[in-house]
Amino acid sequence: GFQFIRQIKKQMEKEDFVQKHYSEIALLDTKYEKSKEVALKIGYTEEDLKAIPKDAVLGLGCGNSVAIADPKEGEKVLDLGCGAGIDLFLAGSRVGDSGKAVGVDFSPEMVERGQLLVDKLGKKNVEFVQSGIEKMPFEDNTFDVAISNCVLNLLPNKADSFKEIYRVLKPGGRLAVSDIVNLKPLPEEIKNEVAAVVGCLGRAIGQPEYEKGLKDAGFQEINLEDTKKDMHVLFEKWGFTKDEEGKQCCCACACGGDKGDVKLDISKLSKYNLNDFTASYSVKA
Repeated sequence: GFQFIRQIKKQMEKEDFVQKHYSEIALLDTKYEKSKEVALKIGYTEEDLKAIPKDAVLGLGCGNSVAIADPKEGEKVLDLGCGAGIDLFLAGSRVGDSGKAVGVDFSPEMVERGQLLVDKLGKKNVEFVQSGIEKMPFEDNTFDVAISNCVLNLLPNKADSFKEIYRVLKPGGRLAVSDIVNLKPLPEEIKNEVAAVVGCLGRAIGQPEYEKGLKDAGFQEINLEDTKKDMHVLFEKWGFTKDEEGKQCCCACACGGDKGDVKLDISKLSKYNLNDFTASYSVKA
């Protein structure tokens, strides 16, 4: 009994840290040129970035989910874990005034940052909502397409989250995701490291489990494809580089900040070739 309670408490502490970590990033004063470099490296084009406010580009993500989804004029798009809105604003530019781009994020700071940009720019077809993904405040059959960029791997309960995503999609609606997928189990010494979880590794699942989770939720025509990105290049761009203390600031380096609270110990992670264990995938369903 006590062992179970300890495990639950440890899980809750980790949950708090994940939210705290990304909330800290939302408060950083970003350096756009660094964040833009990351965006171009993971799949955005110069033309894409013209449609996105500079303060929405935080140097996060592992792909371009809008390119995977290819939203059409008039469609209603849901961005799962939208952050400050890099994909949300891009989707809004694609669906036009007759469509809508709605983003959910668990961090109130991220939502506030994004909503300030919406208000500043007068974007009528872009909306930020503070919410987790396991239970969202939307009616059934609301959205034409759901997108997500390197967020679903962070969810501790993927089965319920996949079902909830399916619930809010219209019949025939589609899912388009960039995400981290495990090629084989992570070594035990790094699997539960906070840096591994926050860095999109610790809770990532393998392709068979991912496909089964989507199928069990109701999705059909599921396709997962390895994008063959070098994970070490991705991690370097995200800010996974050591400082003089053997720590790094995980994403915040790319964002241009170096707040102490954002730094994490990556000494264990840096011992491994991450390409042996994980890969950046595009997911369609």
